[in-house]
Amino acid sequence: MRRYRTLTGRALRFHRDRLPDPTSYYERELGKLGRVSADGWAQARCPFHEDDRPSFTVNLEHGGWCCFCGCGKGDLVAFQMRKYGQSFIEAVRALGAWGPR
Repeated sequence: MRRYRTLTGRALRFHRDRLPDPTSYYERELGKLGRVSADGWAQARCPFHEDDRPSFTVNLEHGGWCCFCGCGKGDLVAFQMRKYGQSFIEAVRALGAWGPR
């Protein structure tokens, strides 16, 4: 894993265990979510294109997402990067998952 040093010499890195809870994150970012299936997936309207019907699904257990209209798929960090146009480090900082060991 790549580590970055600050001016104080402390190593900074990505901490997956510090990511927000997928349920609260996606409810805040997407608003109303549809019914959750037995395997943890919920539908919503895609934030990346005009969407009349829910074509976007998120997994509330592991944070994965997928748009069935071709906008892409990924994890919670990829969603943050895409929605806000952030780099990986900017996204994990915004999510509170970047810091010292």
